[in-house]
Amino acid sequence: MSNKIKDIDTSDETDINEAVLFCQQQGKNQSAKIPEETRIYCNFINFYIEKFVQCDEKVDAKQSDCVENWDPFSEDSYDTEVECDEFFGPDDCIRWEIAETCGEKAWAAFRDHILPIKALYCE
Repeated sequence: MSNKIKDIDTSDETDINEAVLFCQQQGKNQSAKIPEETRIYCNFINFYIEKFVQCDEKVDAKQSDCVENWDPFSEDSYDTEVECDEFFGPDDCIRWEIAETCGEKAWAAFRDHILPIKALYCE
């Protein structure tokens, strides 16, 4: 899978724009078989850009410890079973931050789009 997707810095607008362009190119390339891992990341990126970025900005503005310490795209985030069990932070704090700030529907949509990424790393 392309590092443009796997290693994006979600706080860096240039990285996000490059990832979006990469995903758009993959979607246009009908003759190539897109790896499932790339499809999963692109699905999440498209959701994030089209439907979640405003919620994310509100959640980030709260500057909670949970949000500041959560990095689901870090390569070393899933080295142990505990880290996989706490994918959404201690006591599922990311869930509560999103639900409290943007509502349960926003949380459910975010969860549904990021769980396939978790499945890539955690059994």
